[in-house]
Amino acid sequence: MDVLDLEDFEETDKSSGVQEDEERSGKSDEEDIEECETNTPEDRVRICLPKAKTARSAVQLPSAKVDEVPVCLDVSRAVCNESSAVLSREVCTYQYTQQEVLAPVQSAELTYQPRVEKMGVTRCHLTTEKHGYKQVQVEKCVMEYIDSPYILPDLAINVDDFLNLQLPEPEKRCAVYTYELPEVICGEHVRHSCVNVAQLEPYQVTEHADTASLAYGGACDGRTLSQEQQMCTITKKVARPQPSYHAPQSSYHAQPRYQRY
Repeated sequence: MDVLDLEDFEETDKSSGVQEDEERSGKSDEEDIEECETNTPEDRVRICLPKAKTARSAVQLPSAKVDEVPVCLDVSRAVCNESSAVLSREVCTYQYTQQEVLAPVQSAELTYQPRVEKMGVTRCHLTTEKHGYKQVQVEKCVMEYIDSPYILPDLAINVDDFLNLQLPEPEKRCAVYTYELPEVICGEHVRHSCVNVAQLEPYQVTEHADTASLAYGGACDGRTLSQEQQMCTITKKVARPQPSYHAPQSSYHAQPRYQRY
């Protein structure tokens, strides 16, 4: 695709009059013209299909077969029998009756008696003693006895009077009762049982398989391949302003420049 760019002529003298004429003349818009055409090119090609051949061969395949194996176990279950027995028991109860009792009344009197006793008190103090060339502090204690007063409590119990009290007195009464007691006796019953368990035993199986491979030769065919294509050309036109009559024209004209994309 070829695009032609038309450049404006450059003015060497840029005076104020030329600028006013350019402002009056204004700028023109650019136009792009696109032209498209459709064609269908054709190519002659040769298409060949390869020839395949098969070969039979023996193949070892892993497989498994079902085999039943007897498994024996001891199965135990509980067997229970229900029975009943008649039993007799003696049941005793207590009944209370009111009885009059003459009981003494005692009173307690708490008194305090002052006492004085001599008690030893240890008094200690530090003294300085000379041992050779050194002076050493030694603790010395003295036992002193002093009078220490204290109060000793004394409890006196006196019988002052007698009172009539009513107290409950228990009376035991027994009776024999008979009742039926159910009884369940269980035992273990063991039975030897065998079952067949299915399991898979691996083994090899020989099968015949057909393998395909490519051979020399084949069928070839000539064909014509076509594809529709569209080719477009864009022409870009650039308009330049008219030269001013007041300004002198430049003697230099820009040559058109071609650019290929």
